[in-house]
Amino acid sequence: MSAEMQKKKEREVGALLKSVLTSFGGKLPMNKLNVEYKTVVGTDIPFKELKHSTLTKFLQSIPEILKLETRGGQVFVSVVADKNIDMILRHVKEQKPETAKAHPRKKKALSSAPRHLHSSRPVVPLHQWHYYIGSHVSMTKKNGRSYTTSTTNGIATPCQNQKKLPDFKHVSRPKVQAKKPAKKTFKQQLVEAVQTLCDPSLMPTYNTVSFGKKKLDWCTTIKIGDLLTVNSYPNSVKSREEAEEAASQKALQQLSQVAKMRQTAQHYTVTDYNVSIPRVKQLLEKKSPVKRFWWEAVQGMYWDVYQEKLPQDWITVVKSQNNTSLEFDNPCTDMWTVALAKKIPSSGSMTSEPLDTSTSCGLEEAQFHCNSENEKSISTVGGKLQLPTLSLPSTPTWDVVINCVEDHNNIHLCLVGKDYSEMFDELVSEMESHYTEQKHLQSVKELAVGDICAAKHQESWFRIEVLETFSENAHVKFVDEGDSAIIPLCDIYDLHEKFFSLPPQDLHCCLAGFEDAPREATLQALLECIPMSQALVARVQRRQEPYALVFFDTSTSEDINLNDKVFESLVLHITEPSLLPDGCVAEVYLTYASYSGIIYFQVDSDTLISLNDLLKIARRKIKEIPLDANVDLTKLYLTYFNGDGEWYRAKPKSPVDVDGKVLMEFVDFGNVEKVCISNIRNLEAVSPLLAKLPHQALPCHLYKVPSNPDLKWTVKACQRLVELTSQDTPLLLKVVSQWTERQLPMVQLFKRLLPQNELVSINDTLGINTNLFSKEEDKNNSTDKDMFLCHARSLSSCVSGPR
Repeated sequence: MSAEMQKKKEREVGALLKSVLTSFGGKLPMNKLNVEYKTVVGTDIPFKELKHSTLTKFLQSIPEILKLETRGGQVFVSVVADKNIDMILRHVKEQKPETAKAHPRKKKALSSAPRHLHSSRPVVPLHQWHYYIGSHVSMTKKNGRSYTTSTTNGIATPCQNQKKLPDFKHVSRPKVQAKKPAKKTFKQQLVEAVQTLCDPSLMPTYNTVSFGKKKLDWCTTIKIGDLLTVNSYPNSVKSREEAEEAASQKALQQLSQVAKMRQTAQHYTVTDYNVSIPRVKQLLEKKSPVKRFWWEAVQGMYWDVYQEKLPQDWITVVKSQNNTSLEFDNPCTDMWTVALAKKIPSSGSMTSEPLDTSTSCGLEEAQFHCNSENEKSISTVGGKLQLPTLSLPSTPTWDVVINCVEDHNNIHLCLVGKDYSEMFDELVSEMESHYTEQKHLQSVKELAVGDICAAKHQESWFRIEVLETFSENAHVKFVDEGDSAIIPLCDIYDLHEKFFSLPPQDLHCCLAGFEDAPREATLQALLECIPMSQALVARVQRRQEPYALVFFDTSTSEDINLNDKVFESLVLHITEPSLLPDGCVAEVYLTYASYSGIIYFQVDSDTLISLNDLLKIARRKIKEIPLDANVDLTKLYLTYFNGDGEWYRAKPKSPVDVDGKVLMEFVDFGNVEKVCISNIRNLEAVSPLLAKLPHQALPCHLYKVPSNPDLKWTVKACQRLVELTSQDTPLLLKVVSQWTERQLPMVQLFKRLLPQNELVSINDTLGINTNLFSKEEDKNNSTDKDMFLCHARSLSSCVSGPR
């Protein structure tokens, strides 16, 4: 396919993709894009035909039409907006949904064959039982009704089928197979277990909410009185029923143990206050003599140590006694604290002392139900409430879930555990419930950069930080997820004080070992290899933000190093340097001119910048790398170049000679030089990625240079070529013909003259001067001597920029 035909094909495919996305409101998940495209067009997206190795790569090649976004752990493809697209999308959104049609009346049971009827609401798949009556009648059940249908083959008239009925006493009744009871759901089992093991009047309460900006995931929190609280997080499910089933199953596993402990405690309730009071004082003294403890926490500590239960009226009885050395206070409704009186001042100064919230009960109540304690723990700046700092685990590994990815150096995740994801799950449930009441929707009076607020975005509630304000919108960061968005000011509200107690859950991380890797290629590999919204184990390599992590998938019997998987995929995604199609012009840099007439160039790219960054790191480690007396002709090495005293990548062209030297080709420049074995280092020992990056030197021939094909290149011609170029000044290269099996690409070079901005043809300037060339090959040139090297641009001069 010619370049012109390929461009035309790309425009056609881009227009079709634009139409498909527009019909779906401008955005589709990437895994559904090809399906919808095939439905409309009839064929798959022809990205390979358009010379792209992956669909992602093709979509990224048309940024003027499409863009890729990561939201909630899923990659979406959206159309780039313009005036026409905005108008179409508004019409799509304003279209009324189709009016629900009444279901047609059900035909008589015998008038049509039975068929399976599916519920309009998704349910958890259960075992399907089949019921039989005799050998020819089946039962089809729907909406609580049973229909008996015949399964006879063919159609016969009543007369044809009529037979003489036998005497009644000889008729044997068909044996009816006993109907097997349907398997109970975990939710039903939990209700029965609670009423059997705990209290017949007790019922579990379910709080089920959807979360994420697209409300694609569901989680359920189950509370069984004051006995047990269980939630389905971090398991990600796609329906309300599945979330409630998952939480019910987890609750069933814990309920029997809790009920057993409760039953045991009821049999061992301490009644001797002369015994229990000294024990409580001893526990408080040992735990912390200067803190106040919630009454529930004291009960838990007492049970853990003595396996006995304090009576419910214990506080009332002890308060009536004198000289107990205990002090009680009631900071919240139906909430009591216990403290050592000799260590704690009077109750009037209670807020000056810390409150122990080490137990789950105490922590939840302190965060969501007791405002006085929140006032104590929440800091303010300029009169505005601030979120506390997240305390990180000290363990070498963390349990994490990745929320969103910008690139390999900007990964946003949250920690999984009792003090992190479970507390955040509670906060999500509380926010969803709190802001459903109109009285809590208080708009922000004066919105400023840095404010912490609540925002309703895509039918869910989030904690946000304001990054920038506009006339009608604001650019905000979701402090618990890590990504950002522009949302209307009317959707931003005051964040209630009780939602400030939990630190922001977002952690800014990077992929360890890939800090200087090519951005686009690494991002593609990362999205392919590392699952989103799935619990992973992360080994911490650096404990400074961004935290450098090595991810492991432990969901199978084998722990999979996901960083290694990304590396393997990255090598496949890195783009090798190449020239443009015939007739196209690009900026290049001259790196080497050989007396044989082969000219080497470099093209600026993301890979070249990463190569330079990785080389800088490798050069700092030179002294740490041991010498290698053996040279493998198939490997790359870090090699010292005498021309500028720097280390570059090179591959050996010969074994070690008697003088201890090796002929090395510098693969990113094109020059060849003999190097002492002591100036060669193992590249893979420094950086495996550096050894995998493609060679950057592009070999070419100058078109019609020399003009007489009988003439040969000389050192003088190479010198003149260098004089016509300037170090680190880009040249314009036009491709005349592409690489073939017999010939290197033919190119034309142009130099831009300033300030006139005129273009001068280097080919013409060299070609007309026949004195620069010779009819015979220059005998002074040999690979055994120093070849003419044109480092018109050294690799060390490549300046790293934003990638």
